[in-house]
Amino acid sequence: MLGSIGTVITGAKGQQPVEPGGRAVLGVDWCRMTHGVYRTSKGRTLRITESEDGALKVEVLEQGAWIAGPIGMAGLRLAPGTTRLTGAELRALPS
Repeated sequence: MLGSIGTVITGAKGQQPVEPGGRAVLGVDWCRMTHGVYRTSKGRTLRITESEDGALKVEVLEQGAWIAGPIGMAGLRLAPGTTRLTGAELRALPS
């Protein structure tokens, strides 16, 4: 369930992944995979995942399902009108 917790930050090798704010993500072994879920100024919801080796994956929420999106959409997470979803917003999304 990538969309359920927001960005995962890991410390030194072997440490438990933690959410922003320092809470441990129990039972998760993501090997330094980070992700974020964002809403653009035009209302599109994006889930962007970066693997340990730096590969990006973009998914777009359409009609209640995550579908593969063009890699060029990854840059939208940096646009001024794009916001990162909060925990409550993430829990309302499909996994």
